[in-house]
Amino acid sequence: AIKGYSSDIISDRAVAWMKESRDSSKPFFMYLSYDAVHIRVAAADKYERLYDTGDARKDAYYANVTHVDAAIGRVVEAVDRMGLKNDTIIFFSSDNGPDVLGCWDATYFCYGTSYPLAGQKYQLYEGGIRVPGMVRWPGTIAPGLSDEPNSTLDVLPTLCDLAGASRPADRAIDGASMADHLLTGKPIRRKHPLYWQYEYPREYEVTGLGYERRLDGRKARSDELRPHVAIRSGDYVLLGYHTKRFEFPKKFRLFDVVNDQEQKRDLAARDRTRFEAMKSQMEAMYRDVNADRLRTARAIESGE
Repeated sequence: AIKGYSSDIISDRAVAWMKESRDSSKPFFMYLSYDAVHIRVAAADKYERLYDTGDARKDAYYANVTHVDAAIGRVVEAVDRMGLKNDTIIFFSSDNGPDVLGCWDATYFCYGTSYPLAGQKYQLYEGGIRVPGMVRWPGTIAPGLSDEPNSTLDVLPTLCDLAGASRPADRAIDGASMADHLLTGKPIRRKHPLYWQYEYPREYEVTGLGYERRLDGRKARSDELRPHVAIRSGDYVLLGYHTKRFEFPKKFRLFDVVNDQEQKRDLAARDRTRFEAMKSQMEAMYRDVNADRLRTARAIESGE
């Protein structure tokens, strides 16, 4: 059995590989998927001693955040010590928004917050899909802030362009390159809007409504708990709600997420031209995405 905290184990092995196993004559790609701060929450004592809120569970959560931050920092420091600082592009992001305080039983350590954004993990409101992202390439990408919407789907074409590599020609590339934006600040050019789709696993249809996912401290409406689809075009997000899984939505909400981060003002009725245009875009993308989805689940054997 592997003993220790996952953040340390991942960083230790990453640093060891860079020092001992990589071919220094060739470029390398490394993907690190840290589990923290996912449940169950645990952190080393030296990090837990940094916090004393009066709530041991909250202290553990905060310590876990600090622990993973330190672990990632060790990888970055190793890159710098090996003289690779100016030749290495580092992307950092998260997979989804947090489980917010009160959405689960207290034993699950849910002390995240998406404030002032609406929603949380499992939802396509901004609080569920809008997460921090950082890119570091000293000497090439200038320090600064950007509010340009992007997706992890953009990482592949971006890295290809920054590295001067050809993009794969044997598959559709859904993302758009951020290279020009990172280097010059130009807007990202997209062929179609950003797209999200979330279908609850079948077990959630039975048990997933047993806890209260919260928006602004209230119990979520029933249609907020159903599978849904979202697209973003410019400053606007269109949300579509299913009545059945894998069925094109019948109910919609339109939000200006720049001027209404809490997504309280549904614009679908008053901005019909934009609504109809985005609905058509959503339907076209929905049909395309779901045309070849896996319809029958099957187990994948080891080595297959």
